[in-house]
Amino acid sequence: MTTDAAAVRAATARERAVWGVGAGLTAAAVLIGLLAGALTVSGRGPAVFGLGAVALVVVLWKAPQYSPVVLLVAALTIEQFSLGIQPGAISNTGVTPSDITDRIPLFHGLAQNLHVSLADVLVLTLLAIWLLKSGTSNPVPRSPATLAIAGVLFAVLLGLAVGQAHHGSLRTALTEVRPYAYLAVGYLIASVYVTSKSVIRAAFWAFVLCSGLKAFQAIHSFLKVRHQQPRPDFVVGHEEALFFALFILLTLALWVFDVRGPLRKTATALAPVVLLADLVNSRRTAWLILAAALLVFAVITMIAVPARRRLMTRILVGVAVLSAVYFPAYWNHTGALAGPARAIHSAVSPNPRDESSDQYRVQENANLRYNIRQGGVIGKGFGVPIDYALPIAQIDSIDPLIAYIPHNGVFYILMRMGVLGGIAFWSLLGVGIIGACRLVRNRDREIAVVGALVACALVGYALEGYNDQGFFMYRVAFVIGSLLGLAEGARRLSERRAPVPAPLPAPSPVPALPAAPPRRERVTTSVASVAAAAPSVGRNFTALAAGQLVTWTMTLLWTIIVPRALGPAGLGVIVTALAVTGVFSILLGLGTRNYLVREIVVDRTQAPHLVGTGVVLRLLLAPVFAGAVIVYAQFANYGHDATLVLYLATVAAILTLLAEPMLAGFQAIEQMKYLAYSDVINKSAQGLIGIALVFLGFRAIGLTASMAVIAAVVFVLDAIWLRRFFPLDLRATFSRIFRMLRESVAYWAFGLFFMIYLWIDSMLLSLLTRSEVVGWYGVPMRLFQTLMFLPVLLSTAWLPRLVSAYEESPARLHKEARTPLELALLLSAPICAGTAILAAPAIHLLYGSAYDNSVPVMVILGLCLPPMYLNIMLNQVLVAAKRQVHWTWVMAGATVVNPLLNLALIPWTEHRYGNGAIGAGLSLLLTEALIVVAGFVIVGRDVLDRFILRRGALVAVAAAAMWGAAYLARPFGPVVAILVGVLTFAAVARVSGIVTAEQSELVRSAIRNRRRRD
Repeated sequence: MTTDAAAVRAATARERAVWGVGAGLTAAAVLIGLLAGALTVSGRGPAVFGLGAVALVVVLWKAPQYSPVVLLVAALTIEQFSLGIQPGAISNTGVTPSDITDRIPLFHGLAQNLHVSLADVLVLTLLAIWLLKSGTSNPVPRSPATLAIAGVLFAVLLGLAVGQAHHGSLRTALTEVRPYAYLAVGYLIASVYVTSKSVIRAAFWAFVLCSGLKAFQAIHSFLKVRHQQPRPDFVVGHEEALFFALFILLTLALWVFDVRGPLRKTATALAPVVLLADLVNSRRTAWLILAAALLVFAVITMIAVPARRRLMTRILVGVAVLSAVYFPAYWNHTGALAGPARAIHSAVSPNPRDESSDQYRVQENANLRYNIRQGGVIGKGFGVPIDYALPIAQIDSIDPLIAYIPHNGVFYILMRMGVLGGIAFWSLLGVGIIGACRLVRNRDREIAVVGALVACALVGYALEGYNDQGFFMYRVAFVIGSLLGLAEGARRLSERRAPVPAPLPAPSPVPALPAAPPRRERVTTSVASVAAAAPSVGRNFTALAAGQLVTWTMTLLWTIIVPRALGPAGLGVIVTALAVTGVFSILLGLGTRNYLVREIVVDRTQAPHLVGTGVVLRLLLAPVFAGAVIVYAQFANYGHDATLVLYLATVAAILTLLAEPMLAGFQAIEQMKYLAYSDVINKSAQGLIGIALVFLGFRAIGLTASMAVIAAVVFVLDAIWLRRFFPLDLRATFSRIFRMLRESVAYWAFGLFFMIYLWIDSMLLSLLTRSEVVGWYGVPMRLFQTLMFLPVLLSTAWLPRLVSAYEESPARLHKEARTPLELALLLSAPICAGTAILAAPAIHLLYGSAYDNSVPVMVILGLCLPPMYLNIMLNQVLVAAKRQVHWTWVMAGATVVNPLLNLALIPWTEHRYGNGAIGAGLSLLLTEALIVVAGFVIVGRDVLDRFILRRGALVAVAAAAMWGAAYLARPFGPVVAILVGVLTFAAVARVSGIVTAEQSELVRSAIRNRRRRD
């Protein structure tokens, strides 16, 4: 018998055994169900529980490896608290109808004076089976996760002792520490019993089926109460906000990692039901968890699994398009389908109920900070009532446990276990996320799904704990502990299993850095071969655009929430710090990025030395940069907080600039996706962490401190990614440093003048006006900088190709440059018109009446877009042609003209309109117009022919018509106005022939080719 035949026969035998076991279990389930029904009808309902307990013990004794599945099923289906009004509590809203699962007393005491629940009995039973049948399981893992769990348990025991020393209630203390004990038991049971992938599959089935059951239950309860006034705040437990999100992510992971079979089919079929149940459950936290977890899933998947980047990009684009339609349509609605929109709308403009809830959280957090200071390093301990010394609304009639367990779990841990407990707990989450991310890289698809699910679950757990008592919920503790154990068991399996036969498609190998000709020789064939080996411009542009889409979303979230919380004065402090560090950062940057890109494109073999020398040079100049900022702070006479914000922004700027040579290396070898990764991680972390810090009560200092930490993380990641392509040679010699200094002078001078030009208006505003005026200018300037994505993407993607074209001939460069210049010119006009149309409604919607004076500034900055787009591209042409010094002189003149215009226009507009920010915007517009004239004289005549200029003029006419039509339609609302404007622009563009027939056919052909490749 051959080996293949034996394998087939063994597989057939296993399949028959599985079907036999399934049939036996089904028959047993039917018999047990009939017996349970007969006992219930006869009035002996409690006997059902006894029968179930006996059956469960028998099953687990025979198959103890399914103990973690039992924990998951119990936690996912049975509520911790009974639904409806609790004894002794008063409800001001509708009553949630009781259902079957909330009446199962799994988490309730067995007797009034016996503080032991069925969940405790279940835990003890599982531990006893594990001890008695230790030969059927793996040993307890000696891993970072186990050590972190032990650290948390030690902190909990210390908190229990401290609480008793403070005369706390022992019974309440045991109630409080139970979740941490359940989490540890869940981890232990799962980690020792994941002996095969069948346990992982069973756990996935438990998630799918139990979440589907709870979804049907939620919809059933909603149908009961949909006409009730007032309607209940929820129809199933608060924990479902996390569990439903994990179900959606599990379903998505099964598709992304291509895990086929009945599980994926079942999960996909139930997904609409679960999503609808999440909507009708009306928990704002649910959408925060889902959005954050989706973002984490997208980031770790795109980084760890290159084969799935295109799919994830499509998913993100689809979500963005759907959001662009959904949120405006449901922004002011209050029904069940408006849940996600209401979650964001309540953060921007809460209704009276949400506002009162938010106000209570603010009062509660203030009291928790007071208690944290009282507890010190070791905390106040468990069982001690919270000292509500500061004014706060009394809601103990609604939630009796609120005297001990607040909503904010982050502060709760610090209050109970002190700083040591906080470090232990967050170390556990960090260790779990890192381990899960490593699993995502596994070639076994099911193990990769485990990693993605656990990483997202831990992020959701943190958000649920921060927002909604998630760290106290017993069900959540069981699920998170079991998932951590599954991840640990999956790690063990991956270490001892051979590579699977059908792995995920591996990414295409990166070609070795090709040998280039000597530095000063021009060999056309070598340059052409390098260009042919590199990724296409379109692919690079797509990677950068996908990253920009994510960063746009994060920036939008930041700009919606943070400025409202800080106010114009607080935002002005941050804008001023960023402006000052932006100007002084040129001392560290030296303009070396474009120099590095150009030199590496010409000779890639020099990449390790060039990038390493760039990093060393910036390290040497970092003290000069810091000293310049300190001197400026002393002369500016800032307050204590503003000075500290400036110093923290300085640290972030130094770290960012240290990473810039590595980004230049990625750009030169046309690996733009790593630029996108860096930007996505940076902006996403700044957005999410910034919003979380604002909700926690931190202001400008906390936000800038988080920027510094994030910059450090991105620097480390860039260094790790760069090693995939070439080593970083930090052995810089004096001759290399001197050469880089000498040849970077033109770039450095341009960077100096450009940064002064870019930030001088904010600096002058801070010196000539009030912080509020800087804030009025900072909001539209931040939106304006977001709109600079197009020329930045075009210039980044095209610069290596422009350099290669110049190495052939100047005429080739001029021909290659026409495409990006034409794109920038043609697309800037409609973006400019759209900015003018949406300036007022967007600022009013996002920031409220406090920023009314930002509207005219936003309109003026929108008019700056066409000349600035064109100027950025002209600069790249000159860089490729080694004529950077010409543009440096242009920027030197702009640096002189712009401050003079600001000094004249800022006081005038401040005096005339009470808004000096208008003068700063006008100064920028006039200066950009002068730069366009200079750029056309220097290089534009060689690149911009009559055909391009004619099309540019036609696009300007179409954009003007777009603005005029939208202006006339504004009484019908901004949505109708922008729709009318877009249709008008399309009609004028069609009639005037802006888009040629050849270009239309080229676009259609590209779409057809892309579909055929897919």
